Amino acid sequence: MKHSLALSVASAVLFTTGCGGPAAPQQSPTPAVAPTVDKYAQTWSKKYSETTCTDWLKVMTPAQQFAAAADILTSGRNKIDKGTGMPSDSLIKDFQAATTDYCVIPSMTLTDATYAVYMDSKKYRP
Repeated sequence: MKHSLALSVASAVLFTTGCGGPAAPQQSPTPAVAPTVDKYAQTWSKKYSETTCTDWLKVMTPAQQFAAAADILTSGRNKIDKGTGMPSDSLIKDFQAATTDYCVIPSMTLTDATYAVYMDSKKYRP
């Protein structure tokens, strides 16, 4: 999962109508299918080291927060503690909530806040 990854998904429905001649039977248009975005794909464009707690609390969407929490927690577990793979969604959501709790200084960077969360609780370790 790369932080700089940005997804752009579009969905369109095409309607065809007859022109001239006898009327063609009316066909129901195909319903639009909502685009599916991988919940782990990060659409936040700032580096985490440049993202502040103000960004986390007031600018990032819950989906962006979840993707960041997944990315940062996975990285910490795999690089710091030699773990492998992704943590559970419930652990990611808990890490996301804890990051929100730790973001009390508006100018604190996301990397500082998440490092504190990770180091303060052994439950995030593999």
